[in-house]
Amino acid sequence: MKQKAVLAFSGGLDTSVVVRYLQEKHDMDVITVTVDVGEGSDQRKIAAKAKKLGVLRHYNIDAKKEFVTDFIHPAIKANAMYQKKYCLATSLARPLIAQKVLEIAKKEKVNALAHGCTGKGNDQVRFDVTFASGSNLPIIAPIRDLNLDRVTELKFAKKHKIPVENVSKKFSKTHTVSPLQTHSSGLRQRTCQIRQSIWKSSLQMAFQLQSTKKGWTQLS
Repeated sequence: MKQKAVLAFSGGLDTSVVVRYLQEKHDMDVITVTVDVGEGSDQRKIAAKAKKLGVLRHYNIDAKKEFVTDFIHPAIKANAMYQKKYCLATSLARPLIAQKVLEIAKKEKVNALAHGCTGKGNDQVRFDVTFASGSNLPIIAPIRDLNLDRVTELKFAKKHKIPVENVSKKFSKTHTVSPLQTHSSGLRQRTCQIRQSIWKSSLQMAFQLQSTKKGWTQLS
């Protein structure tokens, strides 16, 4: 009987590559878990992709209410800030996602836990610490441990016929029921022109920003 691994699965390039890596390199059956914390992603589309990748089972878990009551509300009350600059947003969701993965791991009696975090950011720590706090199972993180970059991942995806969307984006957006975060090296430059599509969560573009000689002006 094959061993089993449970993977925190978003349906993106990284986690899709990890599915095939676990199957091919570790000869493991993969169980994928997608936790909805308000991203607005098409859960059926993600589940269909997981099935296409040949996973043993896929779970969609709606954790929006739990995210708000157990994470967002306490963070607001504590005035929790990231490096004393802005409110915690997507980082709050990672421990909850990892907790839900652990619940499925126990239910499915798996042999390993897996995630698709790189070795560059803090998400790897959030997943690893939460996993380790509730389990003694080994943690497999191929993107980090093999130091895979986008070029290598795309080649791997092509070789193994993994469907991927266009990953060459100027702006990367991470959305939950807490604030939407936009990432781009260009945003650090005051001359950066921000597209209107970036303000996806704003009400009728109410918080659209416009560059002026005096800096940034908030429009109503």
